[in-house]
Amino acid sequence: MNVAFTIVAKNYLAFAITLAQSLKKSDPDLEFHILLVDQPNGLEQKYFDEYSIMLAQDLDIPGFKEMAFKYNVTEFSTALKPFVIDFLFQKNTVDKLIYLDPDIYVYSSLTVIYDLLNEHQVLITPHFLSMETVYSGVNPETEYLFSGIYNLGFIALKKSLKTLAFIDWWKNRLEKFCYGDRQESLHVDQKWIDFLPAFLTPDELLILRHTGLNIAYWNIHERVFIENDNKLMVKLSNISKEEELVFFHFSGLNPLNIYHNKQCPKIDIKNYPIWEKYIIQYSELVTSNNYQLFISLGYSYNQFENGENILPLYRRMFRKILEIDPDNLNRNPFAITSDYYKLLKENNLLVVNGSVDSKITQDNLDSSTTKLKYFNFILKFLMKLVGLKNYITILRFSQKYFRPENQIFLIKKYRKQTESNYFSAND
Repeated sequence: MNVAFTIVAKNYLAFAITLAQSLKKSDPDLEFHILLVDQPNGLEQKYFDEYSIMLAQDLDIPGFKEMAFKYNVTEFSTALKPFVIDFLFQKNTVDKLIYLDPDIYVYSSLTVIYDLLNEHQVLITPHFLSMETVYSGVNPETEYLFSGIYNLGFIALKKSLKTLAFIDWWKNRLEKFCYGDRQESLHVDQKWIDFLPAFLTPDELLILRHTGLNIAYWNIHERVFIENDNKLMVKLSNISKEEELVFFHFSGLNPLNIYHNKQCPKIDIKNYPIWEKYIIQYSELVTSNNYQLFISLGYSYNQFENGENILPLYRRMFRKILEIDPDNLNRNPFAITSDYYKLLKENNLLVVNGSVDSKITQDNLDSSTTKLKYFNFILKFLMKLVGLKNYITILRFSQKYFRPENQIFLIKKYRKQTESNYFSAND
């Protein structure tokens, strides 16, 4: 049996519902599931009944609470991907499945993908296909050296001994290392897939070069669209072969402000009129599916059980303590009776009204110009005080010293250990 699924927290449920509706049109008999990486409070039962929503907490994943705590919502959602695949494969009737990111919309049948699984065991798509001497994309080409060659908004698999072995390997890696961390070259679940061409033979792994699959800001520069009756055909700019559009991936889209992509702010969709038209249509569908209601729902795993916010710093320090002292932490860090909560409280590290959002974006950098000027003044003063050579040494040391994981010296219990042997082999 063929199955497809996606993974969301409550705030992205409008996207997942829109995806489900597109599949009802393209593949009406396809079994589709939504995995909710969140608590169900605030959601009406009708959504669970109509859209086959499963709760991540019901999958009996070992170490679920620790993963939910140490990972942010994006990291946790992507970390669970192979666990859901394994869960679905354990159902005797499932032998082929497709994962799709929730912000995907399917325009024509996925049969073309399932048919390829007759001959191959895993299908993946590269971010882009054209080898350009002068790169014409808006998103920096070097970005994919960090995020990975292949986009994991899509992956298709057939159940086999080799595939199950890969899933076990992937589960093990994502249980431990599903962070978005440039210093460690970790881009959640996606970067790990760069290993696949080394693990699987060309017969087992198919790197898809179908131009109608997984179109997004990372490859829009190389795709040409031809409207043909009721079909949209797609081809590479330097190749004449046309293929039917199967799905767009509206990654980074804010349906309330379609001209500002939060993942690729430099992209100007007005330069791609046909793509712009599809974005407008898709945004209207998402907003009509209670987008503003769902986007307002808080992520359940951003709070301790008493409602206090979990700062990103708490997650990363918890990661470090799990590495160096795992036996002295109980298994539910969300509880106010947990060892970890007590450590934070004893060391005056709890901030009741602290923000859970600490992402550095171009937008909040632009709004912090004055603060950056003061910071730069302090750094210039430090350089004059210690000299350029020592200043460079301080900068190199600071790259590791100021990593959130290494701030566990703030906890008295670990102060001596971190001061005597500050950096682990993983840093």
